[in-house]
Amino acid sequence: MQILVIKPSSVGDIIHALLVVERLKLERPDATISWIVREEFAPLIEAAEAVDRVFLFRRHAGFSGFVEMMREVRQHTFDYVLDMQGLGRSACMTFVAKGHKRVGRRDAREFSFLAYNHFIRTPQRGARLHAVEFLAPYLECFGMDAQSADRIRFKFAPTGHLFPDAFSQEGDLIALFPESRRVEKNWNGFPELTKQLLEESSSNRIVWCGHQAIEDGGSFSSDRFLNLTGKTHLNELPSLLERMSCVVSNDSGPMHLAAALGVPLVALFGPTDPERFGPYPRDEARQRVLSSPDGLLASIDVAAVVPAVKAVIESVPAGTGKKALVVWRMLDGKSGHEAQTLGLVNALRNKVVVQSYELERISRAKALYYNLINRFGPGRNMPPPDLIIGAGHGTHLTMLAAKRACGGQTVLLMQPSLSVSKFDYCFIPEHDTPQQLPHVFPTTGVLNTVQRATGQSSKKALILLGGPSSHYGWDTAATIASVLEMVRADATMQWTLTTSRRTPKETDQALQELNEPNLEVVPFAETQQGWVNARLDECATVWVTEESVSMVFEALTSGAGVGLLPVPLISKKNRVSAGIDQLKSDQRVQVFISGAASYRVESQGIELAEADRCADILLEALKL
Repeated sequence: MQILVIKPSSVGDIIHALLVVERLKLERPDATISWIVREEFAPLIEAAEAVDRVFLFRRHAGFSGFVEMMREVRQHTFDYVLDMQGLGRSACMTFVAKGHKRVGRRDAREFSFLAYNHFIRTPQRGARLHAVEFLAPYLECFGMDAQSADRIRFKFAPTGHLFPDAFSQEGDLIALFPESRRVEKNWNGFPELTKQLLEESSSNRIVWCGHQAIEDGGSFSSDRFLNLTGKTHLNELPSLLERMSCVVSNDSGPMHLAAALGVPLVALFGPTDPERFGPYPRDEARQRVLSSPDGLLASIDVAAVVPAVKAVIESVPAGTGKKALVVWRMLDGKSGHEAQTLGLVNALRNKVVVQSYELERISRAKALYYNLINRFGPGRNMPPPDLIIGAGHGTHLTMLAAKRACGGQTVLLMQPSLSVSKFDYCFIPEHDTPQQLPHVFPTTGVLNTVQRATGQSSKKALILLGGPSSHYGWDTAATIASVLEMVRADATMQWTLTTSRRTPKETDQALQELNEPNLEVVPFAETQQGWVNARLDECATVWVTEESVSMVFEALTSGAGVGLLPVPLISKKNRVSAGIDQLKSDQRVQVFISGAASYRVESQGIELAEADRCADILLEALKL
């Protein structure tokens, strides 16, 4: 499902829309979400986990810039175009984009409603709803209730470089945002608040933040005060806020971001209505909204803010999940390995707040060097890890070097080339016959990013073709014959077939020549990230060539009925074929038999959620 969101500005409004889109992505992980955003706000959208593609709206480029952007947008066809801005310009974008359903509100301004062919439910006139609650009905287009997510997930950027050595990060870090876009929303008490908070407790550390540089007068000690105004990039803001024990802010974009991250917050309101524009989601324990009765921020006394800061900091019990679980995810450039580690990180995210960083593998020589000097250069600007997760032999030494220098516990998702004793947790597929040790956990197949599907149709089937490997050969003619037999056996079934990187060219060419009315062939080169997951969410029957072990377990994880297409084994029995044989023996898969009356495969009803199970094991061990 392809979705285009149009919400070009500003930070606060974008955060509100992201809370809605985050819920959509969590419920429909197969959806590919694109976003039109103004260039200056793009780093925030690019950092959002829920957004897959960003189109830059260069407002100052004029009409030619608009045309250039829309030309790029029109290279894609969308199932839904959601105009969450509701103005004339966004309505024009909505109308020009190639969208089957162009969705907006009937009461949108500047005649925007003329661009829509589908309207969301609008609240009753005069209702005092929060801005997020005005956007949440967009979810009803997808059969969901109008309830946004509680948190937004971000790809966190390193922020360690922002903190000089002279500044102590021990104790409570309190971020103050002394600016807002509108002058009447700026409170002038931040310097005095800084002074009183530093006097209130020797453990308090104050950080001024904001887009615009503001002079502090140099009257605060550099070991307990840091002025980052004008120095923080927008994509660094989520990571910076996650480090804070409390945020104090005017009605501004950073205030909305802090609320969406669950950071304890004191929000200062004057001329605007906190009922409509206050922190969201509302959290009475971790939030204090101080609103001026006369609409003037100057009426809010510093003496009222200091105890509010103390109260929200103390609202988070010691040792609980205020701070995120910091995960370093080691990459090796191999999509299969990276899908395994991402599957585990996503499963952790569904249970606790996770701050995840991706690190590229380093050479063996450099890893050994870092081990020798007890330093780890790639992680110097990142917070120390709680977990270091990797899969693939190329990540092993890098993981150990990172642990030695920066701490944390290593989590390996494979049979290691080194001794298992060198790693803290090893999740190893059963077909690799892992050792029976307390920190070694056998898994049914390899981990993946697939979630159990909820809307699979018994009339839709998927065929996933692999290709020759070190253990398996390939027979194009036999494979094509099997495909045709399955497709022709039941004309009421709609079949979709895709290939992989390993599929031989002659097989691809032969598939393109097929002309079956109930078969759609989509070559691997024409698929996008998440395409297979989206099809698994729709198809109740999935057939996979048996050498493609990872795809077999992805299909089983989705809850589909899974069948195996035979390919010739060219080597002796090995761990891959042993794993497949075990699935056959356990009757968790169906074997292809020529001449069958039907090739629909019934699900065995056995839930397979190995990423979730492994996440539970880790969280229990970490006491989280």
